[in-house]
Amino acid sequence: MQLALLVELMRDGGAPEDAHDRLQAEIDGMDELVGDLLAAARIDFEAVAPQDLDARDVARRAVEIARLPPETLAVTVSSPVRADPALLARALAVLLDNARRYGATTVRLGVET
Repeated sequence: MQLALLVELMRDGGAPEDAHDRLQAEIDGMDELVGDLLAAARIDFEAVAPQDLDARDVARRAVEIARLPPETLAVTVSSPVRADPALLARALAVLLDNARRYGATTVRLGVET
């Protein structure tokens, strides 16, 4: 269902019971699409900015982007990594999302040396 239609139905009081959930799902989908497009544009325009990062922080951000619970992250040792923070977090989030959709029932992201 389109966003505009959902909003209009909500204004008129004729929205389905799950309208808020559907609206949030549409917003989440658009957010993912925008994130993917921005990441692709950064790569295409060579706007990659590698820097020294704390692997734990990047992994934590990836878990947030993937909308997974914090306990998804298992950190044994946090070592520095050199990468573009936005692109690495986005790439890890995509892997986490794929694991959730197509993998086993438990999704874990481990950070090790």
